[in-house]
Amino acid sequence: MSGIMTADPRLQRPLPELCGEPFRASVAGFLVGVVRTRGSGAPLAGVRVSVPGLSGAGPGAVANEQGVYYLCNVPVGRAVTVLATLPDGTVDTARVEIRAGTASWFDLEVGRRR
Repeated sequence: MSGIMTADPRLQRPLPELCGEPFRASVAGFLVGVVRTRGSGAPLAGVRVSVPGLSGAGPGAVANEQGVYYLCNVPVGRAVTVLATLPDGTVDTARVEIRAGTASWFDLEVGRRR
């Protein structure tokens, strides 16, 4: 986690400040990771990461120059759908488990399968 905090200094702030709203630890989690190109594993900037129905995700919903993204107050569940919308409009989906009050790490692989 320290490597990603260095890659995105925004993550060095308290969660309420980072998220722009109080963190709802009893019913939600924090999702953070790196968007990577499928195949090469290279970080990919500018990808919009979202969870359907999630509002107030904070400014971290677009991957930065190092591919780092974060989402605040993601509803808990074993198979939460995460959408990655590439700059060309292509959408990839993934499923991730979110636990209440925790930070979940999930690197998204996007792009064509080779």
